[in-house]
Amino acid sequence: MPMTTTDTTATIAERYLAAWNATDPAERRAALEATWTPECRFTDPMADTTGYDELTAFMGGVDAQFAGHRFVLSSNVDTHHDLVRLAWDLVGPDGTVAAVGHDTLTLAADGRIAVVTGFFGPLERVAA
Repeated sequence: MPMTTTDTTATIAERYLAAWNATDPAERRAALEATWTPECRFTDPMADTTGYDELTAFMGGVDAQFAGHRFVLSSNVDTHHDLVRLAWDLVGPDGTVAAVGHDTLTLAADGRIAVVTGFFGPLERVAA
């Protein structure tokens, strides 16, 4: 089901993580096509992808490297204007957290994800 401008931020976050958690390449591609724009861009410290083909391949590589792991929402979902911010944990089958990070999603006018900028690790506060 394609995303719309009336989708809640919780729905957007759920669909975003569902694409990352899809283990079947066809399911992953369908999730991307339903929730991301065709020219979508994803960047994090490990990748800079554009479009469904590059992003599908990158997600498949992450799935292969962390077989059995799932991305789990670990924060409230924050939003303003066309931006959505969330934190995630990458959790193994035994419950061990393999990685943490936070992503900022920029939404297109139709509510689909156009750009994602990801960071690894939590933000640390600077001492005053």
